[in-house]
Amino acid sequence: MKKWWLLILFAAFRIGAQVQMPTLQGKPIDWNADRFLGHDKFGYLYLIRDRELIKVQGAQQAGFQKPELGRIARADILNPLLPLLFYRDFNTVVMLDSQLNEVRMVNFSELQQKGLTIAVEAAGIASMNRLWIFDGLSRQLGLFDYNRSTFTPVGNPQQQNMIAYTSDYNRFTWIDSQRHMFSTDVFGKTATIGKTPEFDAVFFVSEQEIIYRKGDDLTYLNVSNGTGKSLPVVDKSFDAYFYGDQNLSIFTKQAISNYKITLP
Repeated sequence: MKKWWLLILFAAFRIGAQVQMPTLQGKPIDWNADRFLGHDKFGYLYLIRDRELIKVQGAQQAGFQKPELGRIARADILNPLLPLLFYRDFNTVVMLDSQLNEVRMVNFSELQQKGLTIAVEAAGIASMNRLWIFDGLSRQLGLFDYNRSTFTPVGNPQQQNMIAYTSDYNRFTWIDSQRHMFSTDVFGKTATIGKTPEFDAVFFVSEQEIIYRKGDDLTYLNVSNGTGKSLPVVDKSFDAYFYGDQNLSIFTKQAISNYKITLP
C-alpha cells in the first residue's frame, strides 16, 4: 500500500510540475493592429494593420502595403531578409527585402501565357530561389522556381483541403480538413505525423509539435506521440499568439505580452 501511495504522489508531482504560470518578460507592448504575426530572430515584431505589413522594434518601424491586391492572406517571416506576402484574392505573392521594399512580385494568373495554370492556396519560402506552392486546381504541392517560372510537383496530389500549414526551407507541414497532420521534404518524402484534436487556431512549433487554441485555452501537443500539456494563459481574452526562443507572445487588442515558457 505504501508503494502505491508513493506512486500516486510522484504522478501528482509530475502533473503539477508540468503546469507552471508563465513569467512575463518586460512590459507589455502597446500597439494598434489587426493581426499579430510574430517576431523574427532579430527581435523585430511583425503586424498587419488594415492591408499594411508593419515591422517594428522600439522606435524603428517599416511598412509595406499594396492595397490593390486586397487582404494579406498570409505573411511568411521565416527569412527576415526576404519576407513573403500571399494575396489569395489576386493569386499573387510579393517578396520584400529587410526594409520591406518590394523586390519581386509573381502573379500566378499571368503565368497562363507560359502554359502554367496555378491557383495558389498555400505559399511559403523554400530553398534555392523557390517557393512552396499548393495548387488548388491539381491539388498538388510543389516547388516554384521564381527565376525560371517553373513548377515541380512534390509528392502525390492531396484529396483533402488544407486548414493550416507552415513551411521552412526544406519542409512543408500541414493539417488537412480531417485534422490529419503531414510533413514532406523537398524530395517528396511524406510522413504522416498523427491526428490533432479540434482547434480554433494552431501554431506549428515543429514538424511534429503544435500549440493549439480551443476557446481561451492553449495546449502544447506532440502530435507524433500524443503527449502534451496545458499552457497557463494570463491574458484570457486574446486574438493571436506566437512561440519562439522559449517565449510565448500573446496579442490582445491593447498590447503584446511576452511570457517565458519552456516546452518539453
